[in-house]
Amino acid sequence: MQIDVGFGDPVIPQAKEMKFPTLLDMEPPVIMGYAAETVIAEKFEAALDLADLNSRMKDFYDIWILSQTHFFKGQMLQEAVTATCRRRKTAIRSDAEIFSDEFAERSDKRSQWSAFLGKGPVTDAPAEFSIVVRALRDFLLPLARLSEKDRIWNAIWTPGGPWHEQNIR
Repeated sequence: MQIDVGFGDPVIPQAKEMKFPTLLDMEPPVIMGYAAETVIAEKFEAALDLADLNSRMKDFYDIWILSQTHFFKGQMLQEAVTATCRRRKTAIRSDAEIFSDEFAERSDKRSQWSAFLGKGPVTDAPAEFSIVVRALRDFLLPLARLSEKDRIWNAIWTPGGPWHEQNIR
């Protein structure tokens, strides 16, 4: 398990109490933790900002696994991404390189992904980086498109997708 500590970034939705697992037979301590929306917002912003320089494969994995295991309300995720990108002065762009097939198939990215998987203990990730990029595109590209147009996104994501539009205005 790994703990990241951040300062100064928006936390949307608000941090919530989480029980921290213990190895010993004792009551788990309660800590304040980010909601999945904030985790995705920070990792997505880093991917947008770093673009082709990004070698943070764990960020791609984290977004992928959260999209496979969690429900999301589009508007809440959009608010988290917008606030984080605004704070860090990063544009939300639907033409970002991270959404492209070329990015997914780059040999350096495939090598970085293989190296990440080889470090362990990740056992549930796709072997191919292109599968992860396609899944992230399905998950985040609609958000980017609507954010560019300043449109509110009322959709629901079920684990593994797809988005189910409630009412886009």
